Amino acid sequence: IDFGLDPQEVINHPHYLNRNGDTELESLKPGVNLDYDIDGLTMALEARGHVVSIIGGETSGLSLIEKGDGVFIGGADKRRDGTVGGSNYKMGGKKGKGGGKKGGKKGKGGGKGMMMY
Repeated sequence: IDFGLDPQEVINHPHYLNRNGDTELESLKPGVNLDYDIDGLTMALEARGHVVSIIGGETSGLSLIEKGDGVFIGGADKRRDGTVGGSNYKMGGKKGKGGGKKGGKKGKGGGKGMMMY
């Protein structure tokens, strides 16, 4: 992921978009998106010829999973009702050390799984 951010930090960034019209900036929502200088960004975009609208936000419902070295790191969008939950299930249908059983045979399993709700 760019800029060394984890999945939750990426999702918490304010949304902005342009659908061949106004450039829409997401309004600040404490506890939902990260604080940013919306006035400064608006002025900078308008100086470049954009027509800027402040919107209540997109109901994106993003979920993101990053596969690391033997772990998965997840994030879910607070703009919707999603959440991230971990499990100790081994991927690949095998029960591994300390893991649960998901699917098939007992034995050495793969990496730990993550479930998005």
